[in-house]
Amino acid sequence: MSDLLLLGLIVGLTLLLLLTLLAFAGYSGLLSGVVVSAGSPPIRNVTVAYKFHVGPYSETGRLFTESCSVSPKLRSIAVYYDNPHMVPPEKCRCAVGSILSEGEESPSSELIQLYQKFGFKVFSFPAPSHVVTATFPYTSTLSIWLATRRVHPALDAYIKGRKLCAHPRLEIYQQDQIYFMCPLARQGDFYVPEVKETERKSRGPTEATDAQMDGTGEKKSQEHLLRAVLPLLGLQLLFLLRSSQFQEPPPHPSSPPRSPASPSMSLRVDPSHWLCSTPHTPQVDISLP
Repeated sequence: MSDLLLLGLIVGLTLLLLLTLLAFAGYSGLLSGVVVSAGSPPIRNVTVAYKFHVGPYSETGRLFTESCSVSPKLRSIAVYYDNPHMVPPEKCRCAVGSILSEGEESPSSELIQLYQKFGFKVFSFPAPSHVVTATFPYTSTLSIWLATRRVHPALDAYIKGRKLCAHPRLEIYQQDQIYFMCPLARQGDFYVPEVKETERKSRGPTEATDAQMDGTGEKKSQEHLLRAVLPLLGLQLLFLLRSSQFQEPPPHPSSPPRSPASPSMSLRVDPSHWLCSTPHTPQVDISLP
């Protein structure tokens, strides 16, 4: 009897725990619908204090904690510049921080200095005329996890299905809602300076190669050009010599007329080797009878 009672107690507690977890998940937004639409932005132009991050987006939690620790009453914001499904996690870029002011209001110098003291930088985002937007309940930490797995796929499907150009992806945490926003205009104004710097560095090796050919490698480029041109000059000289050999004297009046046919020569140069970054000898095909 005691064993059955103990088993029933365990089963009852397990069911109660499962119901509690389901209720908490529902409270966090598990059963909430995700509606994606295009229209006006949920916020106006804002001034933000942010920290730039390169790496897996799963590591951005500490940045949210840092920004909230400086001023817990301010709204949090995150800007994601790369699609984690297309870009390696270690190369994904984002900016995370707090909204200092919105609209015509300017942030106080004391607030700016406070954030700068903790290593944050200040930047302003405009208010685009049209955005792709969605919302999700923000009632617990679990809401963030659920939003990541429900809202972002819905945004991807909406943008892809309508062939829109909407980037980057912003998240604004405001009271009990998470606002997702993808600008359809003025996208470049949402890229912080560090993003452009990383793009410049990633293009560094290519630019260095171009500089070698265009500037510091001027001598090497001249050598490549000579290698390509000299064979052509030799062929042109050969063509002139061959033409002079086959040139006939004026016919004698008593000589019978000869056929107008004359030896032919064709010169074909493969155009694919022009303006190459590596030296190539032009492919020449000379046909003589």
